Amino acid sequence: MAVAIPVGALALSVLGWGSAPGFGRTRSRPSPGKRSTVRSAMLEMVLDQDSGDLQGSVIAGAFDGRSLEALSRDEMVELWRETAGDGESRSLLEAYLDRRHPGWRVDFEADSAPWQNGPTSSGAMSEEEAYQVLGLSPGAGEAEIRAAH
Repeated sequence: MAVAIPVGALALSVLGWGSAPGFGRTRSRPSPGKRSTVRSAMLEMVLDQDSGDLQGSVIAGAFDGRSLEALSRDEMVELWRETAGDGESRSLLEAYLDRRHPGWRVDFEADSAPWQNGPTSSGAMSEEEAYQVLGLSPGAGEAEIRAAH
């Protein structure tokens, strides 16, 4: 609930809803100049309801005092990892990334694979590395290699 309420409020304000349908109210237009602010332990997000522009700033952690817009892609990945222990901050950051950088999830997942397994080397993969990737011992037969692949 602690994460769902702020994220839900942010989502509803992005859509311009005054309240949820079915509760005796209808959809309303935001008042001119109105801004919504949501804050977590690490992030503060501000939504301009007129333009739909979403801005964020880091209020704790390694990037304290920086705006999300000013972070490089690699810094954004690092911030995303840093929010792992704070579900509310993680949810806000993911909402920001969904809006500003569609496809970020595929990008971040692709980048995390080498980091999880340690540094990668440049150049062609050695035969020993290939066996490790497939989970086989050196000298495995062609049938075993095909099955593992």
